[in-house]
Amino acid sequence: MPPTYRLVVPAVFNSNSFEYFLNQLPARTDFSQSNIIFDLGLVSSISPDIIGSLLVLHDYSIRLGAQVKMNFYDNHFLCMRFMQWGVFDHISCSCDQTQEELEKPEETSCDVFFKLHPIHSEDDIYKAIEFLRENLQLPQEEFTDLIVVLSEISQNILEHSTTQGYLHIAREYQRLRRKNLLHLCVVDSGVGMGQSLKERLRQYEFEHLDSFAIYKALYEGISRYDDPGRGNGIIKTRGIVKKYHGKMVIRSGCAKLWGDVPSWQIERFLRKDICYLPGTQVHITFPISAAPIKSSHALIKKS
Repeated sequence: MPPTYRLVVPAVFNSNSFEYFLNQLPARTDFSQSNIIFDLGLVSSISPDIIGSLLVLHDYSIRLGAQVKMNFYDNHFLCMRFMQWGVFDHISCSCDQTQEELEKPEETSCDVFFKLHPIHSEDDIYKAIEFLRENLQLPQEEFTDLIVVLSEISQNILEHSTTQGYLHIAREYQRLRRKNLLHLCVVDSGVGMGQSLKERLRQYEFEHLDSFAIYKALYEGISRYDDPGRGNGIIKTRGIVKKYHGKMVIRSGCAKLWGDVPSWQIERFLRKDICYLPGTQVHITFPISAAPIKSSHALIKKS
């Protein structure tokens, strides 16, 4: 009989508790023919950057030969959020709630703005840009900078990942800090930055490949390709995020690195030797000058 692993998701599901969640995974050699259950019954809050990472983990587990199931039990909140994010369009699972229950308004300070959108080509990136142009009213300079950031982090999937990637966007109003934020989340399940840059970094001595690769890319513009101008995109992105006092987090392989953490956010600068997750996940928190959002389904846009 194949072994069963039940992974209990914490009540507050954010980037920190996601690491605790991953630590419950079996060894990679034990995935094959095993049953992995994501126990989502306790979740009462979920960060937008976790949505794509959870999808990457789901696909990765299946690739390793595991049977994956998500148990929502009677968690109406999470079923509704997954439906809004379009998770059920990419994962074969369902909840016990009726359609009427899922459409009931839910009080939350974070609204789905652009739900999970696969990135196959540059046309998919253009669709996201046009969506923002039509639905986000910002000063021209601020909007232009936002589009540059979105284009650069999405383009990396097409150039460096061998698997499908996803983009999604959320808006959040932080009442305590009185900040209106835009969350840009791009994920893929490819080889990751460490393996992608391994050949370029062969002249260095390093102990932690993933963390070293993220650092060299983010702060020195190292790219897998040696063409002139390569690697400038991520440097430009970091500069724009810093300009607006935003936050940029890159997780790849077994490492996570924060770039220029703003004063309004307390985070660790680097985490290494964390649980392996394939590919690269980029989360950018972009403070915007638009009016604060309200907790309403009226702001949920269809992509």
